[in-house]
Formats: sequence, structure tokens, C-alpha cells
Amino acid sequence: MSLEDHEHINDLWEDMDRLNSLYEELMWDHMDVLEFVPDYKNDRIIIKNKSREMDRMENELESN
Repeated sequence: MSLEDHEHINDLWEDMDRLNSLYEELMWDHMDVLEFVPDYKNDRIIIKNKSREMDRMENELESN
């Protein structure tokens, strides 16, 4: 395995570690469904918790 391959594997593990920290910080369940939306104009990725959005919509419907 080349040095470049090791760097890519390391990048993947670092990204997974960041995502794991994000789950913990935002108190998201590890089973929550996430949607990754590219925002090319602002050079970023928006992460949406689809499970939470669905829960919120259900709660709004119940309250009406």
C-alpha cells in the first residue's frame, strides 16, 4: 500500500471521527438518517438530520 493510500484511509477515519463527534455534540442518535447537501456556491456541505425533521413535522401535525 502506498503512502497516498494510507493518507486517504487516514482521511476517512478522521472524517468518521468528526461525524461521530458531531452526533454526540448535537445529541443525535446514531440511527438518525442524515442528508448531505452540497452548497457549491459557499464551498460547504450542509448536513440535515432527516429523522429529526420528520419527528418535528409529525409533532406539528399532531398539535394542529
